[in-house]
Amino acid sequence: MTSTPNRVEVTRPQIVSGLRALGLVFGDHVALGLSFKSIGRVLGGPASLVDALLEVVGPNGTIVVPTYTNLFPLPRVVSGATDYVFDRHTTDAYTGLFPNTVWRISGAVRSKHPTNSMAAIGQAAHRLLDDHGPGAGAYSPYSTLGELAGKVLCIGIGDNLVGIRHQAQALAGLLHLVPYRLGVKYRDDAGGIKLFRRPDKGGCTTLLPLLVAEMR
Repeated sequence: MTSTPNRVEVTRPQIVSGLRALGLVFGDHVALGLSFKSIGRVLGGPASLVDALLEVVGPNGTIVVPTYTNLFPLPRVVSGATDYVFDRHTTDAYTGLFPNTVWRISGAVRSKHPTNSMAAIGQAAHRLLDDHGPGAGAYSPYSTLGELAGKVLCIGIGDNLVGIRHQAQALAGLLHLVPYRLGVKYRDDAGGIKLFRRPDKGGCTTLLPLLVAEMR
């Protein structure tokens, strides 16, 4: 059996201090992209990180996370070859432990986008996410965040920059580089099941990391 090296224990006060050292302040609206395990062994788990972030940004601030979910080739969805149905109230995100903790917290807002939903807690949660539904751009909340002079904090993910780089790609007119014929079925707020065809194209491209410096 291979043993896993002990990770450094990290407390909530240490996280608060570290976040402030990074430049987060009271009233900030911040989108997060992170590898939770890269932080260390957080005492109290991901909920402790949520509490630390909310302490730093305060009641006038907001934290936002991607809660992206599955999508499939349209022929599979239309033919019923998959019975997967997105429900923003129950469907787990594939973006990790931390986002799945955030959207389940009482008072959190999760957007209605069937494949690229996001979750937020705080003063600007509704402004950021209420319009992020089936007809919206997959990464459009990042533009709303920009209107609020918001920030993006990435921890442990290198130059991936998660959804913000894709919104930059959309604003630069580059999403056409990756053709999409993907979609999913989703449950609307009335309980009906509808077909979602991804209205915008693309996301990741092999050479996209080369654009990171220009996007910054």
